[in-house]
Amino acid sequence: MIRGRDYEQFDNNPGLENYYYKMWKAYQKWFDDYSVSPKIKIDLQQHDLSFQKNIDFVLGMIDDELAKIRQPQREAM
Repeated sequence: MIRGRDYEQFDNNPGLENYYYKMWKAYQKWFDDYSVSPKIKIDLQQHDLSFQKNIDFVLGMIDDELAKIRQPQREAM
């Protein structure tokens, strides 16, 4: 299954493919350099969110990470 809208597909459009690659590389750098707050990386190629079980799994991952972040705050109280 091809994901995305018709106009987002870059078959036979090397300019659009190049644009997506540049955006992906810029986002990768931003993500790697970002250190203001905790972050989580979720591979949506593995977790297609058109399936409820994957939505539940991803939300569980987020909940688990939030619990880790909040744990030190609870211990300080």
